[in-house]
Amino acid sequence: MTKLIACGFTQSCIDECVIYFKKSVFLDFTDDTILMGPDTQELNEMIALLRKTFQILDEETLYEYLGIKIHCKGDDTFCLT
Repeated sequence: MTKLIACGFTQSCIDECVIYFKKSVFLDFTDDTILMGPDTQELNEMIALLRKTFQILDEETLYEYLGIKIHCKGDDTFCLT
């Protein structure tokens, strides 16, 4: 966490797996991570910062997280099963 804070990230006071970067959110559970936010440029900035410190794999499209299947149903609409 120290490395993330040094890069400008802020850990949630309520849930230690939730980390903020400006208007974006970084969810981290062991080795399963989601980056999400309203601004593609900000997400790319976050990814660039993470790559400087960590070895990451950017899959771009999220299909599954922690065993939950994620289906895109259109613009900004998702179904979780």
